[in-house]
Amino acid sequence: MKTCGKCGQSKPETDFYKRRDTKDGLQVCCKQCARDYRETHTVKESNRLSDHKRHKTPKGLVERRDQYLWRRYALTYEKEQAMLEEQGYKCAICDTDVSAKRHRVDHCHTTKLVRGILCDGCNVGLGRFKDNPETLMAAADYILRFRAYIPFGE
Repeated sequence: MKTCGKCGQSKPETDFYKRRDTKDGLQVCCKQCARDYRETHTVKESNRLSDHKRHKTPKGLVERRDQYLWRRYALTYEKEQAMLEEQGYKCAICDTDVSAKRHRVDHCHTTKLVRGILCDGCNVGLGRFKDNPETLMAAADYILRFRAYIPFGE
């Protein structure tokens, strides 16, 4: 006889599933409690999957984007769309069309204020220069200095 850790009833050992890593070689809870747990867990899992499927719909994608923007930048989806429209669906730096591609919300890492919408390349570039205007100007000067085409390897 063994007592179930879930329901507290004493039951024969045949009412418990086997488990190699316990001292007695049996699970802590009886087969009935294990079945009950699986049923409730399966229901929760199916609800989670339906939530996951919901996020694949156009409305769900907007909801997820809205939640992300709010958590990250205190910005709403509507405000992001207004910024895109104001910028003509172009990157604020290079004027690349960002309507079809993924765009990035640019923000100041010190003040956390949103500055505009950028293409991925410009956003990564600013990040690599750590938003330092002096470094960016030095890089621009460097490029202008070596603007003449010199074949590589000659």
